[in-house]
Amino acid sequence: MARVIEFYVPHNYKPKQRWVPMDERGKVIAFTKVLAQKSA
Repeated sequence: MARVIEFYVPHNYKPKQRWVPMDERGKVIAFTKVLAQKSA
């Protein structure tokens, strides 16, 4: 069974946004997969 959780957000709330330079906007960021090594 699913439950709906509602949050009150005021109308004047604006989340903080990090400023990004124009030349970096829309740039694709490549993430590499980090493999965890298990100790034997």
